[in-house]
Amino acid sequence: MKELAFIAKEIGWANALFYFFYKIKLKLGFLPFVKNCRQQQQQRIQKIYEALAILQQGTVFIYNKRYLQKQLFNQEHSVLLRPYSSDTKAFEQVIEREEYRCVVEMYRQQFKNEPTQIFDCGANIGLASIYFWQNFPAAKFTVLEPFADNAAMIRLNFESAGLSNFHFLEAGVWNKDGQLSLNRQFRDGQEWSVNLEEGQAGEGNIKVFSLAELLEKNDAAVDILKIDIEGAETVLFADAAYAARFLSKTKCIAIEIHDEFNIRNRIYELLQANHFFFYNTNELTIGINRQFIES
Repeated sequence: MKELAFIAKEIGWANALFYFFYKIKLKLGFLPFVKNCRQQQQQRIQKIYEALAILQQGTVFIYNKRYLQKQLFNQEHSVLLRPYSSDTKAFEQVIEREEYRCVVEMYRQQFKNEPTQIFDCGANIGLASIYFWQNFPAAKFTVLEPFADNAAMIRLNFESAGLSNFHFLEAGVWNKDGQLSLNRQFRDGQEWSVNLEEGQAGEGNIKVFSLAELLEKNDAAVDILKIDIEGAETVLFADAAYAARFLSKTKCIAIEIHDEFNIRNRIYELLQANHFFFYNTNELTIGINRQFIES
């Protein structure tokens, strides 16, 4: 009953009763009407899971806002997650299931020296950068995220995790500098699915920088370029000459390709044309630039 009362307080009696009947369903194997509740079953289960996490683990309050606190690998540092958001799924994907472990392993297989420059484009709440930093503590990070609420989480998480060697830009990446609109209707509409678009349909005045120009400002090549920008990769790879500018400055690329935009084959072609070999693992395409591999 403690669980039921807590869930009711956090996310309402409708979800609490759903939880009660769902537990009965799991035990007795019936109650098909549960599937016909107003919200989708998986959405309710996710909210209930997070309410239980708050009940079981406790929370941290910062400026009167509540956050879940999750320990990192060495238990010395932690990160903060917003309750009832996509943050918990991102933590599971990036930290618990180690989505970027294959990038770390591939880089170490192909290059003798540890990376010193890592770009995180579409950083969400900073978990990928934190994961890379745990593996490459001497690296300097350039981190970009256009969504203000996520940007605030990055600052909190870098401080909580102890990552200090970074340059943060509250902006997105595009094929030119400028300002765009924010679209919150992409995919599930949650915090990790915000994308950018030209025009005035969404929230305006979101700053963007040319990715090629950002990388060209570095004297040396960028060791790891991580790109997860919710479809904006279509713009980066639309022009072959533009793509060659940033690919020529990249040793290792880790990109999530969003197939809604039918850009995958185009990206493959341009990676091959710019001396990359690549492979896919889960949602990532990982490429290594042969021109930087020492014989």
